[in-house]
Amino acid sequence: MKTSVYFALSLAGLGLLSCAKSETISATTATPAVSTIASLPKATGAVTGTSAASFNGAFAAATGIKLKDADDSSNWGVGKSRAMCELSFMTREILREASSPDRTLCYVGQMQSLGKFGSAVDDGSYKYFAITFDSVPSMKVKFKIVKDATGAITNYEMFTCNTSNSGSTYVQKEYTSETLTSTTATIIAKGIGSENTATYGSSTSVTGALDSSGNWTSKLIESGRNFTNGGDSFNQKLTITQSSNYMTLNGDNRFSGTGFSAFTMKLYGKVQILNSSSLQTLAFGDASAKADMTYGGVSAGSGTTHWLGDTRAVTTSSDYAADVASASIRTDGGTVSVTFATAETWDCSAPAGSSFAAADITSANMSQLQTACDNVYGFGSGESGGGYACNNANGN
Repeated sequence: MKTSVYFALSLAGLGLLSCAKSETISATTATPAVSTIASLPKATGAVTGTSAASFNGAFAAATGIKLKDADDSSNWGVGKSRAMCELSFMTREILREASSPDRTLCYVGQMQSLGKFGSAVDDGSYKYFAITFDSVPSMKVKFKIVKDATGAITNYEMFTCNTSNSGSTYVQKEYTSETLTSTTATIIAKGIGSENTATYGSSTSVTGALDSSGNWTSKLIESGRNFTNGGDSFNQKLTITQSSNYMTLNGDNRFSGTGFSAFTMKLYGKVQILNSSSLQTLAFGDASAKADMTYGGVSAGSGTTHWLGDTRAVTTSSDYAADVASASIRTDGGTVSVTFATAETWDCSAPAGSSFAAADITSANMSQLQTACDNVYGFGSGESGGGYACNNANGN
């Protein structure tokens, strides 16, 4: 959505997870699992270990459909599952927002490896940087890295301000934080912005358990998005419980206005996932879902449905049929409001006694950052789209 586009155009924000595996913030004799920016758990990272759920030979997709291709109309047509299309598209858009922390902290790691921050930045105090692109003012950043006595990161926090539409003032656009123990991680990411007459916002929280190597062993994502422009209003909520080979999803996706037909898509699904190590390879396989979908005031499908991931065709059952049968579709849909709490708010200035250090990103630097980060934390080509392809799928 607009939030992620804004991040990509302006250094992707600068926010909260990782990528430069060779990057080291400061020397330490201890080597805990999470001691550098690059080792922080990722909001969209895979879950390791063996899941409780398994698949029998009749209901296990081999390839599924990549979420990055959720808007490709050639994948949807007669007999294809509309619920699969809608849930794939909804999940892709939420994970795209959740990947902003991953991508933006990757930028931080890359900038550190390029020597843009100068001295060590992990002493537990806030650091202030004025980011320029080829010497043109663009962003102001405030961030803090806290470590314990062993050298393990226990807290990461970042605020970002970007120049306004007029370019004359700075306005806060993003807040991100990550809090860790040796066995858990909590990530919060918020983005708010406007462009011409449009306003938009997204809020994502990720909580879960970690193993001794800092990998997720369980993960819960709660996310909401909104976009308004004139009389058009789009709101989305999605809860994702992720295991190593499946996701449980409960979402509400709705639009009203004049831009195109109004819709409300409410879905609960349990879905096989494949190749979850990267968003560009993540795919949905076989699944069961409970749906209540309307488009243009007309039902687009309701009740319980099942599909085959490899063909996207509606089928009679799946390994998750019993789980979905006892589940309930969420009832808290409606307007999503995203605001910064007091502790998440920054006025884009440095306090008395502190000043902004300069960090200039050249065009060559930007190419490196995009290669290392945008190509890793995101869906790549096919990332944008409006969900219109799902109108082609006529299977419930």
